[in-house]
Amino acid sequence: MDQTQPNPTPEPSRVAPAAVLAPLLPKGRWVPWPGTERPKMVRQDRPQPLWRPADGAVAVPALRAGDWAYALISRQDAPWVLACNWYVSKAGYAVRNAKVDGRKFQQYLHRLVRCVADGKAIEQVLASELVDHKNVRPLDCRRQNLRWSDPALNSQNTNREHAGVTWNDYRHRWTARITWQGRDIHVIHSRSKAHAIRARRARCIELGIPIKGEVVEALTAGAAATRLS
Repeated sequence: MDQTQPNPTPEPSRVAPAAVLAPLLPKGRWVPWPGTERPKMVRQDRPQPLWRPADGAVAVPALRAGDWAYALISRQDAPWVLACNWYVSKAGYAVRNAKVDGRKFQQYLHRLVRCVADGKAIEQVLASELVDHKNVRPLDCRRQNLRWSDPALNSQNTNREHAGVTWNDYRHRWTARITWQGRDIHVIHSRSKAHAIRARRARCIELGIPIKGEVVEALTAGAAATRLS
């Protein structure tokens, strides 16, 4: 008697099509990237890249924990960037795996883009030479958003003006949090940075938590409008 079991039903693919990922992109009209050939080294399950004709921004799919996110690049960098597989590191940066002389390491997309734009060889860049994201979004690797920096300048561009409000690349939202007396208090995920800042300030006032060295004792009328339950 044949004991062969029927093939199990394959699990549905976890790869999100571009149409699903599109709502996570910045505002604007996004269309499929015109390139039709997929390089041999690129993952066959990668969603189709997108681009925004208005400013030439290209959205490059990058794998993150089984799902896909988008890294933004300038159109002139698309030919070489799209020929590689990109991943999102735990720190939120787009990286690729490289191997030189038998040694494996990760290369950061934003550093490569800045080097290509300035005609520098990545091997010539010192460890102290950092590349800073002007808008504090690690997946926005468009040329105009990247600048050479040093540790001091880089540390200043960490959203200190509005501590506790950071960009969340996974959710594509501004995230507001409060750390107080060993507690980590989540406030809100918002599309608007200004709204996240107001919501965090209102929550601090409600809890009597100091804001930028200023001890707040009572909930003000202005903050009451954005008070969180």
